[in-house]
Amino acid sequence: MYALNESLAFLLNRAGAAVGDAFTLELKAVGMTLPMWRVLAVLWGNGEQTLSGLSELTSVEISTLSRQVATLGERKLVYRQPSGVNWRSINISLTPEGRAVVDRLLPAVERHERAALHGVSPADVRRLKLLLRAVYSNLIALDEVRPLSPEEQADSARP
Repeated sequence: MYALNESLAFLLNRAGAAVGDAFTLELKAVGMTLPMWRVLAVLWGNGEQTLSGLSELTSVEISTLSRQVATLGERKLVYRQPSGVNWRSINISLTPEGRAVVDRLLPAVERHERAALHGVSPADVRRLKLLLRAVYSNLIALDEVRPLSPEEQADSARP
């Protein structure tokens, strides 16, 4: 019998939503959204990026990301400049103001991660992160997502 509360997708989503919701309160205090934070955090940790590089690192669709970057640019938190590779490509980097916002929020990020992982051993934390990266890689590697046929459903239900 299928139990939603035992489903990997449900458990991942529920944990991710709880972490995101709690941190969103911190972000509101500085007038930011979670997607904006992800852009700033990626630039802080990885340096200058193209829009496609940011999309890959943040797991945010390019059209959505483009609007976020435009807003961050208007707020003087990121620079946008031509990449020199082709006329459509731009490089995005943090401004000093953007770096200051990240520096201000990092203690809250660390506090939320400590709270989320309270009571979990350091070894289990490392293993959990390793497993989450593996799940992500496995899903990205799929050529296509398709529903199971009735035969496959029956096979997967057998012990």
